[in-house]
Amino acid sequence: MNTLQLITIIVTLDSSTNNAISALNHASVPNPLNPIWAVLAIILLLPLFAFIFPSIKSVLFNKLHWWALGVWILGFILYSIGFNKDGSANFMTLALRATISSLEMFTSHSDLLEVKHECHINKLYMLLFAITHFMAVVISAAFIVRVIGIRLISKISILRKWIFIRYFKSNETNGEDLYVFWGVNHNSILVANSIKPNDGRKHCIIFINLPGEHCANTHSSHSPLSLLFNTSDDDVKKYIGAIDNMGAILLNAKRDFAKESFKDLNGDNVSIFNSLGISFCDEYIDILLQDGENRVQYFFLSDNEEANTNAIITLNDIYHKAEKKPNIKCYCHARSNRMNSTIIDSPGLTGQIYLIDSSSLAVLSLKHDVNSHPVNFIDIDSKTCLAKSPFTAMVIGFGEAGRDAFRFLYEFASIPQNDLGEENPKTIYVVDEHLSSIKEDFLIDAPALANENKSHWWIDSSTHSKHFWDNLKSTINALNYIVITVGSDDEAMNLAIDLFEFAYRYRDNMHHFRIYVRVRNSERYCNLERLYDSYIIPFGSDESTFSYNNISEDVAELGAKKFYYAYEKVRLEGYEAGRKIDFNDETVKKEVDKNWTDRRSNLVSPNNDLITRKYNLIQLHYQEIQDMSNYYHIKTKRYLAGWKKGGQLSPIQCSNLANCEHLRWNAKIELLGFVSDISNTTNEQLCSTKDMRKRIHNCLVDCQTLKNGPNKDSEKYDRIAVKVSFISEFDN
Repeated sequence: MNTLQLITIIVTLDSSTNNAISALNHASVPNPLNPIWAVLAIILLLPLFAFIFPSIKSVLFNKLHWWALGVWILGFILYSIGFNKDGSANFMTLALRATISSLEMFTSHSDLLEVKHECHINKLYMLLFAITHFMAVVISAAFIVRVIGIRLISKISILRKWIFIRYFKSNETNGEDLYVFWGVNHNSILVANSIKPNDGRKHCIIFINLPGEHCANTHSSHSPLSLLFNTSDDDVKKYIGAIDNMGAILLNAKRDFAKESFKDLNGDNVSIFNSLGISFCDEYIDILLQDGENRVQYFFLSDNEEANTNAIITLNDIYHKAEKKPNIKCYCHARSNRMNSTIIDSPGLTGQIYLIDSSSLAVLSLKHDVNSHPVNFIDIDSKTCLAKSPFTAMVIGFGEAGRDAFRFLYEFASIPQNDLGEENPKTIYVVDEHLSSIKEDFLIDAPALANENKSHWWIDSSTHSKHFWDNLKSTINALNYIVITVGSDDEAMNLAIDLFEFAYRYRDNMHHFRIYVRVRNSERYCNLERLYDSYIIPFGSDESTFSYNNISEDVAELGAKKFYYAYEKVRLEGYEAGRKIDFNDETVKKEVDKNWTDRRSNLVSPNNDLITRKYNLIQLHYQEIQDMSNYYHIKTKRYLAGWKKGGQLSPIQCSNLANCEHLRWNAKIELLGFVSDISNTTNEQLCSTKDMRKRIHNCLVDCQTLKNGPNKDSEKYDRIAVKVSFISEFDN
């Protein structure tokens, strides 16, 4: 029975007879307790019990919407009876009036004066009416209590931490990691929820609610009704439950994170939190950092890139003037372009700030999984580590994510087809309806790709045009790999399904064929991969992109650090493949970090002039990016060799894998903007010229030219990379 049917029955009964009211008048009603004391008791005990007993808090807060719905339905019924004075009220009018009045109960408003007299003198009706209104007010109050309560508990928590660490030198903060999220938003909640230390360390999560992000104290200007139905999409209240459940601290800043807020700071007094009107945090963090084992990390993860980068500029400016720089790490959600890279490299917290490029991280998930590497989509001969069929891919949508997908495929599809190291044919089609302008911008950064024949640009071709599908018909049979990074999730997924149906119709078979489509909301498409038997694979969801393990510098660079450390061991000390390097040993961990930071400090010094600093930054970027690529390329090399744990490589495998490494290196260095300039270069100079300023590297040649040239000894670096790829540490 639905609500409208119930109203109809009530109205009909009331129209035909007044027996219902008489029955209510003669009903036996128990004497209730004094309502004033009951109200006071509930108001005083509700917050206390809610925050002391988790089970009560769960019933009160997590199920609050269901409680609200039940109270609203009861109010609707009571008002329907009370407004039907003569039994002949218009049904639609009665329903609308009852609906509005029952909603207004949550704003502490009552329409009792409009209820008919018979109900006023009915004790049971008035008791139910009072209880219903009281419950509506309690539910509205509970929403407010949750917001106020978590703020109060948070203030007490940070005060307790400060007192214990300041006056009692408590050991409870030893080995504690502190994560400070500047701004309460969807991205920061996802990252915070994914922080789960597995090494026994304690951690504390603090959210700073900035004024620009609709502070919780603005709730005073909202009605309880707006609290009930979450009418503001960007208000912090919708994250209160998540913050509460993870046991995090929520503090409210009185001022925004802008330079004006820190104008009174000087070199001896860098109190960032105090400047924003947040007490106790500065000294707590200072004492926390005195223990070298504790880690402090700041996160600026809103979707407002300008606000994030402005915060980083402000931090750099503050600590550039400070005498002592804190040992903190900062993560800034912004694109990895030249301007933003310049911002994070400016003096201040140099080397302690990391850009979080969500588009790049989305594609990084493809690098993590060897099943998504191009080597999986061609025929190979594992005994010789050679490709036996060409690789053909298509990237649809050449925005940030599309360009990163192109770079990944262009680099990782570089595989030899014979013992001479000649590259296996690879073709990548690029489709975008605005490609004419985007392409030129891209090729300015990667000029070596302007004259090669591996990339095919479908200029200004829309997937909604007949021209696109006609062209696709001639290429669909050769396609192995399609990446879609366009528009909304629905648009991208609809295109993926259309492409699958097209491939199913026009391909000879579905062997070595997959469609990867970037979707941000993984929940909606969680069953899609299963429904299409993994021919359509979603990637790059917000949940996976904004996870701590995906954005953390400690995790993202850990593999590259290890690769660089192992590479230097092999290069300098002759470590052989299969020899164990215990990266879990504390001494080795420190050496790994030291090698990485030493290279940075040796190349980039704040005392260098601009030209020298720029030159060294290019060289450092080139080396670190190659280490990262080599770490992920380990999986391609092992798959190409059909390698099993404990196996041995044959000489021919080692030779062809070295060729594969050189082809990968060539592709990567081209993507980094380098070219091979052999004009006006003598044979003796060939392969010895390297100019980071002009982006010239004359080792950018084919495998045979490298082996037979005057600088043929550089081939050993490719062989070292192969050896490192098969040491046991990288088995998992």
